[in-house]
Amino acid sequence: MVAEPPPALRRGAALFDAGDFYAAHEAWEEHWLEIGGSERDFYKGLIQAAVALLHWQRGNPLGAVKLRRSAAALLAPFAPTHRGVRVTCFLARLEAHFAPLERALAHKMPAPAPDSATRPRLELEDSTP
Repeated sequence: MVAEPPPALRRGAALFDAGDFYAAHEAWEEHWLEIGGSERDFYKGLIQAAVALLHWQRGNPLGAVKLRRSAAALLAPFAPTHRGVRVTCFLARLEAHFAPLERALAHKMPAPAPDSATRPRLELEDSTP
């Protein structure tokens, strides 16, 4: 049985999956400010993933890539799954989504627009037995 994700994680995940990255960031940050230990890194990684996507949407490709990489480094120790988040799957989707942007930047080409069809989602695991 998967442990029930905390309400702040669920709320942020629903907002993230709906594409409201700013609101997801706010939901997770509120919880992040209240917790300690390694959980802070987990939430910081989620926050940075949301802000990376927001930066790309708002036309800051370098900031987006930097935050995507930082988010991956923070979340990787929690793989494969943590608090109902399929971390390994999420990181793979995040990397695949950002691949066109990273290729464009590496070749000094204009940044492509984010593709909503490949946008990563958290898709929390079901907590039922």
